[in-house]
Amino acid sequence: MISEVRYLKTELIKISATGGWKLTLTEILLAIHIVGAVFWVGGNFALNIFAWRVEKSGNQEQALTVLV
Repeated sequence: MISEVRYLKTELIKISATGGWKLTLTEILLAIHIVGAVFWVGGNFALNIFAWRVEKSGNQEQALTVLV
């Protein structure tokens, strides 16, 4: 455990000494794209579950008030 902490400290010092991580525009856009895709899939999944529960209960007026 102590050797792992020492290793991490050494790596962080190396990174900070070299000026930090250099991200290119492509890497930044790729990261934004991946995060957006995760939220999009998660949001669609949540809405599908919500729609299924409303359909199961048969109360569409409640669904409209919750969505609006």
